[in-house]
Amino acid sequence: MVIVLAQIGTSSDNAALGIAVQQLVGALGATVADVQMANLAYSLIAGSFMIAGGMVGVVVGWRKTLRIGLVLAILGEIVVALSPNMGVFTWGGRSIVGLGASFITPSVLGLIPALYEGRARATAFGFVAAASAVSALVPIPFGLLLDTAGFRVTFGVIAAYFAIVLVCTRLLPNLSKPDASMSIDVGGIVLAASGLAFLLFGIARVSSWGFVEPLSECPFTIGGIAPTLPAIATGLCLLTCLVLFERRRESQGKAALLPRAFVDAPCVRAGLLAVGVPLFCMGLRESS
Repeated sequence: MVIVLAQIGTSSDNAALGIAVQQLVGALGATVADVQMANLAYSLIAGSFMIAGGMVGVVVGWRKTLRIGLVLAILGEIVVALSPNMGVFTWGGRSIVGLGASFITPSVLGLIPALYEGRARATAFGFVAAASAVSALVPIPFGLLLDTAGFRVTFGVIAAYFAIVLVCTRLLPNLSKPDASMSIDVGGIVLAASGLAFLLFGIARVSSWGFVEPLSECPFTIGGIAPTLPAIATGLCLLTCLVLFERRRESQGKAALLPRAFVDAPCVRAGLLAVGVPLFCMGLRESS
């Protein structure tokens, strides 16, 4: 139940932001672009540091990593609730919550194999998947709370929710201590986070800034073209450097953020393809 509650928290946070748009416009003077950036900041930070959060969990332990993520989520929600403007809301609160999610999500997925085996493990993963679906019901109570108390109280309630989950982590069983000889791959984390950040940011801004030809909303150009393409190219270059860096690190007998056994695994490639093809088709349909 503790794992399920943590998963519900991360899934519900974005749902709350989605229905708070009108109040953000009235209270903080937010524009449509500001709200889009607030959504992007969360996804950008969470996606960029997700791999790093997984490695931290392996090195320091999943329960401790979950607690780190919950503390960051509490801090971020408090900043969001007290934000005087959209700048603090986005790059203060939402970024911190996204960083917390990058620790919580890998911890949820890491704790299940550590705590359960066989059929019980499959059941636990099923409960976590169902917990993600619960976020579809969140707009109903959050909408009522927003109408009666405002967005600050709503995000304060989310902070209190994460605090309750943090206290409940004391109920998690003691796990075997992680390998003390394993060190955190700092270089890999920097390359992965920066590469994913450039790539995701570039892709996210294509619709508003343009891919090659700059659109009217594009704030600046690089060599006469929109900055989205250079950002995507920079991200891909950094991720290529990450692969080369990780292979060199493994050859030296050190723990790698992105092990070659994982990259070369047929099931991993098949899974990426199975997820990527439908999303690609959805993108083609949307663009047409």
